[in-house]
Amino acid sequence: MIKITNLVKEYKMFARKKDRLMEAMFPNIVHKHGTFKAMDNLNLEVRKGEVLGILGKNGAGKSTLLKMITGVVIPTSGTMEIHGKVSSLLELGTAFNPDLTGVENIYQHGQVMRTFQ
Repeated sequence: MIKITNLVKEYKMFARKKDRLMEAMFPNIVHKHGTFKAMDNLNLEVRKGEVLGILGKNGAGKSTLLKMITGVVIPTSGTMEIHGKVSSLLELGTAFNPDLTGVENIYQHGQVMRTFQ
C-alpha cells in the first residue's frame, strides 16, 4: 500500500554556480536562489493489489514522484506511508539497456532483483 498526502518537492534554482557556492558558504546570510516546484500538493493512495500508471508531458513530475516513492529523493514536505517493498522497474539511466525493449528491460531488472533478495 502507498498513501501520499500533501506531497511537495521544491528544487533551488541558481542563475550562476557562484550563487550556489555563496549560499552554501553563508546559508543564513545569502539567499540567491529561485524555487521550482516539481510536485505541488499531491494526494494519492494505491491499495494492495492495485496497479497505477502515470502519464504526463516532460517536466510533469513523473520521475520525481517515482524517485520520492523509492527513497532516492526526499520530499520538501508532505507524508508518504509505504507498506511493503517498492522498487522502480524501469528508470532510464539506471541499468537500462537501450538494445532491449521496455518490456525486456523490465523482465531483466526483475530477474536481477530476485537474485539479490
